[in-house]
Amino acid sequence: MAELVLIGVAAASVYIYKFMPTLRVAYVNTEKLFNSYQAMVSARRVYQDEKQEWEHNLETLAHEARQAQEARQGLGSGASARQQAASDEILRLKQQQFLNYRAAVQQQNPTEMQRLTQPVVAAANRYLAIYSKQQQYDLALSHQY
Repeated sequence: MAELVLIGVAAASVYIYKFMPTLRVAYVNTEKLFNSYQAMVSARRVYQDEKQEWEHNLETLAHEARQAQEARQGLGSGASARQQAASDEILRLKQQQFLNYRAAVQQQNPTEMQRLTQPVVAAANRYLAIYSKQQQYDLALSHQY
């Protein structure tokens, strides 16, 4: 993908140089910009913290489900039908809690990073537009972040 961007930039540069020699062009390395932009670093840190919390919660729920399964297996054949049914229900609930939470995390995970970083990207784009105008650039090139 990066190669296509560079080829596109090179082709645009040749075209601009040949047909529009007075055109002022700027190139913004958005990867470098966002890797050093404190707001983006903070957004990524928040995401990593959330992700660690999700993983911790998943581990806790998995552990509880394993404990319920071990408790059910530990009842043996000497337990009453009522005890076995109660243990089965606890096991089912613990497994369902784990599965529901895992599904929620899998659904939320891809969109959470975008939710956290989208305002930062929008603010950076607004700033770059203002800066380009102030510096009288006719065209500002960057690759999509």
